[in-house]
Amino acid sequence: MKISTSARLKRSAIVVHRWLGVTLCLVFLLWFPSGIGMMYWDFPSVTAAHRLDRSPALHQSKVLLSPAEAFATLGESQEPAQIRLNSFDGRPVYRFRTGQGEHIVYADTGEEQLLVSNEMIQRVA
Repeated sequence: MKISTSARLKRSAIVVHRWLGVTLCLVFLLWFPSGIGMMYWDFPSVTAAHRLDRSPALHQSKVLLSPAEAFATLGESQEPAQIRLNSFDGRPVYRFRTGQGEHIVYADTGEEQLLVSNEMIQRVA
């Protein structure tokens, strides 16, 4: 007895469908418990202490301008809502948050950081 081509194709489709279903069921069997575990397991977070441990050291001798002197170089009329002293590209900077956004002023020279060059991107990366 000879099996027709359409019957063979139908039988092959059934076999592929069955084993594909078994394979996907195994994937879902792993996927659902992992989702349930993620509901109750906290995502990793970075605390302020960990962030401070990893941040580069600020050397007081390199900070030559006061926050008021550095802010004066911007020529802004309103006072900043927030001032932070940290480092950018290995140099100390003041970060001033104003109504127009955030401004970065180097604490050693008083120049504002406006553009990021390709060399700086490569160095940071």
